[in-house]
Amino acid sequence: MCPKYAIVLLLLATAALPKSALAAEDTTPLSASRFAALIGVHDWSGLGDLQSADGGRFQSTGVNFQAEWHRHVTDFQRSALLVGGELGFFTNDSNIQGLTSDLISRGMYVMPSLKLAFGRQRNLYLDAGAGLYVVDFAEVDCSGYLCTELDDLWQETTLAGYLGFSADLRISQQWAVALEAKVHFVSFGAASGLGTEPQKLDGPIYMFQVGVAF
Repeated sequence: MCPKYAIVLLLLATAALPKSALAAEDTTPLSASRFAALIGVHDWSGLGDLQSADGGRFQSTGVNFQAEWHRHVTDFQRSALLVGGELGFFTNDSNIQGLTSDLISRGMYVMPSLKLAFGRQRNLYLDAGAGLYVVDFAEVDCSGYLCTELDDLWQETTLAGYLGFSADLRISQQWAVALEAKVHFVSFGAASGLGTEPQKLDGPIYMFQVGVAF
């Protein structure tokens, strides 16, 4: 799935919300803190371009989960600044055969981040963050709800960051539907473990998420 298709899916999800929810105008001030939990899809063409010795490849499209918390620290004329942090996980499948099952790529990021709130209800945000990213290639055997790691072929960490845009579609004074789109600018260097010469694994990673914000 390429980024434009993911954007279309998020737009369709937005269109499916009750019109009253989108049109509702909340005149209460910005909450002192905001927590959000989101799931989504991402596109990482750099991962999909890697070649393995048996000819298999990683899927460039994967799934992700993110939890974030931010606190309102100051106001500007028509905007406000929120400071906090986030923890995210992302994974991509492949048809690269391991000993007993196909390899997967797993990633994680943890970082401080900023949200600049603007708009009439201060429910639109410009987002930025920077911190630690970890990625690995692993063979995982899953039976039902239990997964066991059989082999970890390669792992790398790096410091990187992202820029993004998000919106809260207020449903009530207590919660909102959260939409986020961000671009992660990462470089993990030479990736090994695929039975070929190490290959450069870089971003960007385009990430699109939907969830709930409190």
